[in-house]
Amino acid sequence: MFASGTKASGGGGDITVNRGNVTDPDWQSVDLTKDDAYHDLDLSGIVPVGTTFVQIIIQFLGFDTTLYLSLKEKDYISAELGHHLSQRVAGTPYMAEVWLGVNADRVIEYKSKNALWLDLQITVAAWKVPA
Repeated sequence: MFASGTKASGGGGDITVNRGNVTDPDWQSVDLTKDDAYHDLDLSGIVPVGTTFVQIIIQFLGFDTTLYLSLKEKDYISAELGHHLSQRVAGTPYMAEVWLGVNADRVIEYKSKNALWLDLQITVAAWKVPA
């Protein structure tokens, strides 16, 4: 899976690896715990050892409810250093792309609430590795 992307140089000695045309999300609402507490999201099956940042695409498709998702680097004490996304109007699709730091185990943390069966989709689009 790692070799399927294309490499492009990024600033600061990092290389950005584009994952390519990903047709299905890596996680959907049904794959996540939705209790408004932080849980691990293991990226080790997607990104290689040495990855420092990942680009995540989030799609909210909340047809019946409003949604909330927070993403942060694993073990960061302050959730304020992460990304917080919400869909304020039920039935209004929303999409965001964020870059997030990854620890050596290639794990990030998430918390979510109000996400029903397929309301939320998370996809890894790219990552950065040292040159």
